[in-house]
Amino acid sequence: MEFDFSSLFAEYNRPFQLIPRTPSDRDYSRGGQTVKGTELPAKDMQGIVVPLGNDDLRFDTAGTYTRQDRKIYLQEPKTLAENDVVTVDSLSYRITGDKPYGHYAGFNVYYAKRTSMGDGGR
Repeated sequence: MEFDFSSLFAEYNRPFQLIPRTPSDRDYSRGGQTVKGTELPAKDMQGIVVPLGNDDLRFDTAGTYTRQDRKIYLQEPKTLAENDVVTVDSLSYRITGDKPYGHYAGFNVYYAKRTSMGDGGR
């Protein structure tokens, strides 16, 4: 049985951008140096973006979360992957993990860690 949360998404969805990159690779002609992927055009997305609650502000495998970090709720079939970079209100965040609720709720929750503006989110 899947619960229907479409009315919540209809009310609280907000725009953000996914900043896709080509995968990093190794350049063996330069001694195996890592070559960063190139940034691709931004992809417009919609989701519910909220600050982390007190239960989320803890030390986790992805590191310590702060009040600057966010949770992003996305309806399926939209997804984000670990280390994806998203921009919300001109602020960059890196996806550090997820909680899949798709089997019974039709959405997934992604943890987004605030990044420095000048580093392109990486």
